[in-house]
Amino acid sequence: MLQKKVSSHAKEPVSRMLERKAWQARNEKLKQTVSPTAPDKLKSAVYNLSPVQMRAARLQYYRNMREYAALKKHIETRLFYQQHKNDKISAVELADVNFHLSRLEEKLAWSAMVFQDAPLSVARRQLIDLRAALDPFATPGNISLPKALRRSDRKFDKQEFYLYGQDGSSPLVREYSWLLPFVNRRRAREAADQLPHHLQVVVLNDSSAVLTSMTQWQKEGVWGKNLQVRVFQRQEDFWAFLRAGGQVDMLITDLIMPKGGGFFLASELRQQGYKMPILALSAFGESENRGQKLFMLGFDGMLSTHAVDGALFGTSGYLTFVNALRNYYTWKKLKGWDR
Repeated sequence: MLQKKVSSHAKEPVSRMLERKAWQARNEKLKQTVSPTAPDKLKSAVYNLSPVQMRAARLQYYRNMREYAALKKHIETRLFYQQHKNDKISAVELADVNFHLSRLEEKLAWSAMVFQDAPLSVARRQLIDLRAALDPFATPGNISLPKALRRSDRKFDKQEFYLYGQDGSSPLVREYSWLLPFVNRRRAREAADQLPHHLQVVVLNDSSAVLTSMTQWQKEGVWGKNLQVRVFQRQEDFWAFLRAGGQVDMLITDLIMPKGGGFFLASELRQQGYKMPILALSAFGESENRGQKLFMLGFDGMLSTHAVDGALFGTSGYLTFVNALRNYYTWKKLKGWDR
């Protein structure tokens, strides 16, 4: 008796079938190969380049396109493995791939300023699709966040997030009084006195310069006894301290670090139920879009060092630091934030 052939997808759940079809459609889109334009066919968008500059631009264009092809192949292989082996990309690997994607996006954007090139345009669009396939947080307008990351406690406000004062003043302190450092120390202690009593702050950063400054300020007592700062250079050490019951009233973390960086650390802490405020300390500039993404990932504020030219770790650095903390707790009290 002949048996009716059953499709391999006959008993497949509807949700799994939709996911598989979406993956196949995306894969077909990403399969489009991109070959760089021949040197004699490259059309320049800039007309004041010297022959030497144009040769250098062409060389960079081909380097970028080779790097694009290699990275695209790596990501496609990883996505295929993830789809068929039911394996999820780790935070460490995702951070590494995202790092290379970001660098490559900048390089291709530079080439696009020099050349009007169709393959280059396709490559740039594919990088956006690849990033979206890897990381849902990179998709504009994405609302399918894990429940633990959905912010209902408060709305994003750029001035509050970047720790500006109620009067709109930045926490950044210019070093006008560098001849009178004791003035800054007095002002830092006065600001620290306005913080919650015996505040335990953890600073996580892979920069030894940052950690040295923080440690030195702590030893010198520049913010009195009300504020205690503990520093960690590795995420593993911070996790060990936290799981051993160490007190963390506030975490201040760098964004780009080994083992995934602050992006992934914050989201993991939130999904595990940790409620302490998390601030970012980074050289990234103040961006509305970036701030909103960090906010949705679980950050409660950011102290940008982009505009200070290293002054954060100079004679007035400790005052900038403690001013940012004071501004955060001022907003928290004023708005009634949960954390």
